[in-house]
Amino acid sequence: MSRIEQIMSAILRTRGPICSYHALTQSGPVSLRSISKQEYNVATDMLENEKLGIEVDVSTGPMGRYRSTLFVKKAPPLAEPFLCQLAHLCTTFEYHLRYQCKVPVKIKQQLRQQLIQKGYVTEEQMRY
Repeated sequence: MSRIEQIMSAILRTRGPICSYHALTQSGPVSLRSISKQEYNVATDMLENEKLGIEVDVSTGPMGRYRSTLFVKKAPPLAEPFLCQLAHLCTTFEYHLRYQCKVPVKIKQQLRQQLIQKGYVTEEQMRY
């Protein structure tokens, strides 16, 4: 498995419906904690091309000065047809289990509210 495929696999296996570069480098597999932002972006672009999610830009900080890019995974029923082609990265069963987990606490409240307001995730998924 190539390094980009390893990153794609780690993104699909993260807890909850969203994944950020910061979360992956902080709590992802130890072997991938040194990935570059560019490698992460290539992996998320490939997952987006495979129709397994979308990249979302959100503004944070005072007056929205900072931008964060999050990868929002598709709900399991919508992702299943595409996961079959990428079974070597993540099984449908594992994807479903990980997707159902709550969003990590490290995702700031301001980001949570924006994702809920834009309809990317539900309030229930964002509870601690």
